[in-house]
Amino acid sequence: MANNRVCLTCGKAYEYCGYCPTSKNLPMWMNLFDTENCKNVFETVSDYAQGAISKETAVTDLSLCDLSKVSAYKENIQRLVSEIIDNKNDKKVTATKKREQAVKIVPKSKVNKNSVD
Repeated sequence: MANNRVCLTCGKAYEYCGYCPTSKNLPMWMNLFDTENCKNVFETVSDYAQGAISKETAVTDLSLCDLSKVSAYKENIQRLVSEIIDNKNDKKVTATKKREQAVKIVPKSKVNKNSVD
């Protein structure tokens, strides 16, 4: 059996056959990924891109992955990894959160006390 699969994360060709005895004890995720690291990176960036996890969660999840070969990943994966680990926008988000927290919430009863229905 030749290299019959291409990893969704890095594009590397690898060998896997879900029906062959040589692959019988290998995990099912090998249908799509050549390594568990590629699987974890893909799942993290995919979940982040779909809004299923926050940037903070994605940063934490990616910190557990080996990103030393990120330049070998497919372009869309590289872009999402860069977006997640990029800290340039974090200050802007923090400032916005602080501004939102500074807004005082006035109970509706005080606002409408003198209004006419």
